[in-house]
Amino acid sequence: MSKIILYSDMNKTYQGTYNLLLNKIYDYVDVYFAIKQAIAENLEIVIVVQNRNCMNYLQGMASQYGYEYFEIREHSPRSQLADILKISIPDYISDEDIVKDQLISQANSLSYNKEMSFNDVIMQNYISVYFTHEKFPFSRIIELIQSFDYINFDQIMKKRITKKIFKCKLEDWLKSCNENYQKNIVKYFAKDPSELLGNISKYTIVRGYPQKLQTDILGALVKDFEKLKLKQTPFLIEGLNVLEIQRNIKICLNQFLISNLTKESITKNIEMVSGLIFDELEFALNMIEKNIDIIDEDIIRRVEQKFAPILTIHPQYHEKLKKILPPQLPQEPNKDFSTNEWLTWALNEYLPYKFWLEDNNSYNELIDDYAAMYGDWIYNNYHQLLSGESSMIFKTLINLSQSLSENTVSLIVMADNFNFKYVSLVKGFFDLWGFTTTMEKPLIAMIPTETSVSKTAFFSGEAYASKSKSYDKRCQEWQLHYNRSFKYLSDLSKMDEINQKSEDIYILNYSSIDRILHESQSDSALPINYRIQEELKALIGKIISFSKRIGYENEIKVYFVSDHGSTKIFPKQNNLIDSKYYKERAMDSAHRYISLSDKQFETYKTALGHLCYVLDKNDYGTQVNYLIARKYYRFINADGSFYVHGGITPEESIIPLIKFEKISIQLIEPELILRTNEFRYSTLSSIIFTVKNHNKTDLINVEIFIINRNVRSNESSYEIGKILSENEYTKTVQGIRIMKSDEEQSKLNVNLHYDFLGKRYQKEYSFDITAKSIQENKIDFEDMF
Repeated sequence: MSKIILYSDMNKTYQGTYNLLLNKIYDYVDVYFAIKQAIAENLEIVIVVQNRNCMNYLQGMASQYGYEYFEIREHSPRSQLADILKISIPDYISDEDIVKDQLISQANSLSYNKEMSFNDVIMQNYISVYFTHEKFPFSRIIELIQSFDYINFDQIMKKRITKKIFKCKLEDWLKSCNENYQKNIVKYFAKDPSELLGNISKYTIVRGYPQKLQTDILGALVKDFEKLKLKQTPFLIEGLNVLEIQRNIKICLNQFLISNLTKESITKNIEMVSGLIFDELEFALNMIEKNIDIIDEDIIRRVEQKFAPILTIHPQYHEKLKKILPPQLPQEPNKDFSTNEWLTWALNEYLPYKFWLEDNNSYNELIDDYAAMYGDWIYNNYHQLLSGESSMIFKTLINLSQSLSENTVSLIVMADNFNFKYVSLVKGFFDLWGFTTTMEKPLIAMIPTETSVSKTAFFSGEAYASKSKSYDKRCQEWQLHYNRSFKYLSDLSKMDEINQKSEDIYILNYSSIDRILHESQSDSALPINYRIQEELKALIGKIISFSKRIGYENEIKVYFVSDHGSTKIFPKQNNLIDSKYYKERAMDSAHRYISLSDKQFETYKTALGHLCYVLDKNDYGTQVNYLIARKYYRFINADGSFYVHGGITPEESIIPLIKFEKISIQLIEPELILRTNEFRYSTLSSIIFTVKNHNKTDLINVEIFIINRNVRSNESSYEIGKILSENEYTKTVQGIRIMKSDEEQSKLNVNLHYDFLGKRYQKEYSFDITAKSIQENKIDFEDMF
């Protein structure tokens, strides 16, 4: 049967759907015939009638045809909205409110469930889900403010219904407050959420400082914020004027004595500062310099963690911080070490210490002697290394033949003058793009460690190539060996020109690092490590862009290799070679070696043979004869402001081969288990956590944060450090007191932070706990104090 639904809408407030609108008398005839047609065709139509006479006529028509065909409804925005939402509307929400806010037209897009009240539906959809809480969420006050557009709060309040319900919610929240500080916080929030968030931000910055400083900046607000017991780490909001804070903090820090401190005092001062103000960083660095004898890795790590945001922006200070403590002094190598033992010793012991010396513009005679022992081993065993050692640079492309043949597309980056000092940077930048390090091994450069020698060996596949050919020509020859197409890219611009895959293997000759290292650092305003960091970051960005342009971002395999490394030599380092005597010849060669004609060679090797490694071209197959300076001797003076190479020290000779590729590794979220769940209020307690790592990769920098406001402790976080793959770690947190609270009586809320494959993750966990009052159990009263 047909159904004719008539809405009597004399106030013209109907906002729902309809078929016909009748608001003028001369439209009545058209509507009349439309109704007759609907009845005849058994259709349902909705007609909104906004003219009193027309409504009377249609009621007569309904009487004539029979009310079984008609349904007459008296329209009310309240009833219409309630019908759509299936939720009752509070009495204080009027028809006019609903019409003014155009709420009916938006009703179908609202997100809610049937159990929610009308007030909660409006709060959730137009402000934030936090406004559905029965009590003010003090422990989530920052999330509460940041969950809605507090900057344009006045604009939100222009909606009549939202404003009314917001006012009611505030009244309910105020009534539920048991303490005056809670009422004050709610009132601050009601007045200006943006201003309250700004003051909370200021408080988190100065919270660790003496009470006087806190009061100077925040006045009476400090007492309310103290009772709030915020667990939030210091933060800055956009647009916050921090000048007043900076000035007050600087004056405060100037009052501190920073000399002759204990480790405990230094740690306490580091905990005091926010880590967001530059003057705080200078204070921490000055404090470390004044007490260098008691500084250890724990203090350095605390400073790095505390000032991570600033150190990212000012890397020169991070460099300064990393240079403070030396790595462990390497043990003396054994002259009978195997090749693998020499390389392991160099990577794990010698190079970290040597790089630290370089970064501090220093040297150590013992380390120089160790370098000479390595050089002697290379030279004395060079024939055997050339014939039988797979780690020699000239064998690289042969050793990679199977891998390169199987890859869909490969990019080999021949990074001139790139040793292990900067490997961690490259790995970190590739990590950011989702690339995993699937191979990392040391190679041994040719001697002398010079581009024309070692890079040629890489491209030719021969120890010392007998014929002079371009790198491009060498790449074409490798095509026959691999049965894969090669393309030589002489610089980055050639890679930038490629927009689609045309070859299987690309080899990029990259020399920017070499240029930076050879420049005098006295001419640059930026630290050399920072310049190299930014250069490598940009390089890897270009590699990623290249892989995307050719459409093989997920398939490409990237190999990083070098021809040689380099070293710093300082004027005071011992040099038994008279550079003046050999200056004329050396100017045609380099700091660390000279190349000689046969006639010169016979003369020079007699005079310098005990100070140099002698390479006779007839014995080694080199193009010319070489004398390579031992230890850190040199043919040209060096002032320590730039890097040189050509010698046979580990940092000049040992170079990396690294492979990067995208591997889909899905993070399995760590499992956090609470082992203790029964406590007594206000007494000293211990909490035991177990973290399980189900991944086949280690979790790094694992930290536990207890975020309950009613938990008192001396630490803001509890460090675990590394959790090995498919392993677990149990952490006992001591010195905890759980206080009574209206908000958090039966829950312990914990944040777990950790690094996985170079990315930082965090997850919140909530545990059920039972806390009893002191009277409910016998206790040891020593726990109370």
